Amino acid sequence: MSVMRVAYVTSFYPPERIAGAELGTQFMAHYMHDVGDEVHVLITRPNVPRYKQENRDGVIIHWMPYLPFPGLRLPSEILVSLFQLSRIRPDIVHGNCLLPGGAVAGLYGKWKGVPSLVLCYGYDVADMKGWAAKLGRLSLGWVKKIMVATQHCGQKVQEHRPDLSFEVFYAGCDERVFCCPEDRTAETLKERGLSEVNRLLFIGRMIPEKGFD
Repeated sequence: MSVMRVAYVTSFYPPERIAGAELGTQFMAHYMHDVGDEVHVLITRPNVPRYKQENRDGVIIHWMPYLPFPGLRLPSEILVSLFQLSRIRPDIVHGNCLLPGGAVAGLYGKWKGVPSLVLCYGYDVADMKGWAAKLGRLSLGWVKKIMVATQHCGQKVQEHRPDLSFEVFYAGCDERVFCCPEDRTAETLKERGLSEVNRLLFIGRMIPEKGFD
């Protein structure tokens, strides 16, 4: 089986920042490495805006430089990331969050003729305003595939681009880890001080943008 070169583009990455998009990028990067692919992660907005490269657990991480000035930061993130991708020459580019990740993935895909996709998480499509909203709408059309973290997020995508379709990528519990034990009976539960009531644990922000009923 041939090795595929995969590139992820994300604004932040653990442990500098720990949130849904960052943890999602880390999980996917490690998974693709474990199945034998060459994996690169481009961090477009590190704490210090200068280039650094590190091989961490087999994943090649690139901290990208950018211009830390209002109005110039986002364009510089996109241009520098495109240049770095041209050196890496990935077989597929995955942008995590729409800007700049989705814009970079879409532009590079069109430039080099490789598959591109974006995974939108919520605020990246719900809060777009001004010229960033125009760029975001264009970016949604540039990528080959649009994925969203929730159905609510997908509805926000279609508010901006009703002509485009999306796929929901649910990042829930791994049933191989979080599963009911084979000896789950009323007696064993009672021995452990548990009841037969199923409990669902949610860890996150209870805000309207998450699309809760």
